[in-house]
Amino acid sequence: MPAVTVKRLVCLANSRMPGGSCVAGRILESHGRPGPWVRPVSGRENEGVAPRASRYVDGGTPSLLDVMDVPVLNALPRGHQQENWLLDLNRRWAKMGSVRVADLPEWTDEPETLWVNGCKTSQGQNDKVKASDAESLGNSLCLIKVDLAICVFDQYNSWTRSTRRRTQARFRYRGTDYWMWLTDPGYEVAYKQRSEGTYRLGECYVTVSLSGVNDDGYAYKLAAAIIEP
Repeated sequence: MPAVTVKRLVCLANSRMPGGSCVAGRILESHGRPGPWVRPVSGRENEGVAPRASRYVDGGTPSLLDVMDVPVLNALPRGHQQENWLLDLNRRWAKMGSVRVADLPEWTDEPETLWVNGCKTSQGQNDKVKASDAESLGNSLCLIKVDLAICVFDQYNSWTRSTRRRTQARFRYRGTDYWMWLTDPGYEVAYKQRSEGTYRLGECYVTVSLSGVNDDGYAYKLAAAIIEP
């Protein structure tokens, strides 16, 4: 039986995914500096975390910028998602405090690019990566600061002959445009209530996550969390 390890993380994402949520953060080192990214995952097929599995001892749920102790059993990397750790589902998480938005410049990443560019969905820009390209990647999470807009529109599905409201994060990073699906549940729900259009938020911190490879042979770039200064 693997020994339980407690990872002290600053929560930088708690996003929607099929069958649960994707929680992720960076380790808060003993000297207060940011450490590596960690994505706690379940042992289920899609690795999503059920709501009951991420509750705090007091019954609360993780919020962005929480400092939280998360019990894990062992590293569980999968392809480019090297940050994955298997949760100990028998122990509760604990909230230990929080960090300030003013501290986030220290926690941001500065990658040259958001993984591999050049592939897009029908509605996106540079928002997916071929499985063959993803194989060479060594990470799947980053926190960046960008001038952000949220686009709201109705998308028609020819297979189901139905339309659904979609929300998309749009920004430019290091001279490249990115349009990707928004999976931050708070912003997604709020903006789906608005009329179709593009809403500029200005400078924001955005946690971008690269999904696992789907059945269609692509991994998708997702705006997993938005933090407004």
